[in-house]
Amino acid sequence: MRKKRKPLPKRYGAPPGSQREKLMRKAERLYKAGKKAEAAKLRENMEAKERKRGTKQVNKRQTAKKGKRK
Repeated sequence: MRKKRKPLPKRYGAPPGSQREKLMRKAERLYKAGKKAEAAKLRENMEAKERKRGTKQVNKRQTAKKGKRK
């Protein structure tokens, strides 16, 4: 019986079964194994791909509805 994987935090934007999720889990395993430099390089490459793709990162504070003050 396989252990059920806990889902990644939603802020990572990695749908279950996606390539991004697989790379996130690989980076996690590398980090836990003590290979911090490899994990950091993998994550940096992932982030560079996202930036190149044109995905904009949105700050939730900027998009939150501002309440009207009276």
